[in-house]
Amino acid sequence: MVRNPASRAARTFGTPRARPSVIRFVGEIISELRKVNWPPRQEAWRLTTLVIVVSIVIGAVLGLIDMGFSRIFAIIAGN
Repeated sequence: MVRNPASRAARTFGTPRARPSVIRFVGEIISELRKVNWPPRQEAWRLTTLVIVVSIVIGAVLGLIDMGFSRIFAIIAGN
């Protein structure tokens, strides 16, 4: 007796699932976004400002470090 390999795969892994539609996908996204506990507007602005300020400070510090290394290597290279 010859066995059908396709039927064995169907038994092992179950039936193939239907591909979800775009409309269902977007609906699930909206459903999940409604479950999110969003921060109050004032807190969101405060945290956004904090991120921007910290980014500027870190950028300035890294820029100064880069300038320092550039000058050190310029002195070593004799330029």
